[in-house]
Amino acid sequence: MLDTRITVAEGATSRLVCNASGNPKPKITWSKEGTSLGPLASQPDDGSLVLGGVTSQDSGVYTCLAENGIPPGATLDFHVFVQYAPVVGVEEDSITSGINQKAVLTCIVDGQPLPQVTWQFEAESALPMHPGFRFHSAGRLHTLTIDKLKAA
Repeated sequence: MLDTRITVAEGATSRLVCNASGNPKPKITWSKEGTSLGPLASQPDDGSLVLGGVTSQDSGVYTCLAENGIPPGATLDFHVFVQYAPVVGVEEDSITSGINQKAVLTCIVDGQPLPQVTWQFEAESALPMHPGFRFHSAGRLHTLTIDKLKAA
């Protein structure tokens, strides 16, 4: 089995080409992550698979299976990576704290390639490294802990 890596920008079109030969001529079928794509997928007569207007949900492993009734069939895996702009969400819309109290801010960040996260206050420059600020990242979760809030 061969593996192929493909990177495509969100919204673009990608064509996965499965070249197979044999006698009798093999039939090409496609699956994604083990689930058959069936007739919903755009599959021209040449055995390729066209992914149009791709989104992040189109990322994954696509498998081309060529069979002609004479075992074994042949497969080719395509690892598709869709690049898309960062998306930021929050765990809580607001937090309540007070002067000299601790505040924990958490955001959920996604994007491909993985975005670099920088915390800012009132759209100013990045928060400096400071003993009262702790930054933590774990996968898509990014947390800023402020040990003691000060009055603005």
